[in-house]
Formats: sequence, structure tokens, C-alpha cells
Amino acid sequence: MRFGGSGRCGRPAARSEVCADIVDGVPPDSGTLIERHAPHAIVLDDFHHRLLTQSKRTPFPAAAVRRALASTSSSE
Repeated sequence: MRFGGSGRCGRPAARSEVCADIVDGVPPDSGTLIERHAPHAIVLDDFHHRLLTQSKRTPFPAAAVRRALASTSSSE
């Protein structure tokens, strides 16, 4: 399931959040892992989707990945 697709996370506005409904029903340790990795996984998923559907020259979103990783490490 793509976070930006028609799955549970739906619209782009919801993707900036971690999509709490994804972690419902999973063990707490797994939910923590999902929440920790979701921000940069979403950035990389968007890049991968654009790479496959728009252009092979899609630039790698290094700055966005760094921001997502920084926000993850600063919240720990």
C-alpha cells in the first residue's frame, strides 16, 4: 500500500502525520518502529513513485530525507 494512494492514509495532508490508524492492532513495539520510520519512508515512497511514473530524472530528495530523519531523531 502506498501512503499516498487510496489506502488508509489517503490524501497528502494526512501523509504528513504518521497515520495512527496503521498502528492500531499491532504490538506496541511494532507500532513504535512504524512511527519512527514512517516520516522518511513516506519521503522515499514519494520519490520512488515519481521515479516510476513521471521521470527517470527525478532528483533524489536528499534535503527532505534529512529533514524527516532530523525530526525523527529530535523527537526521541
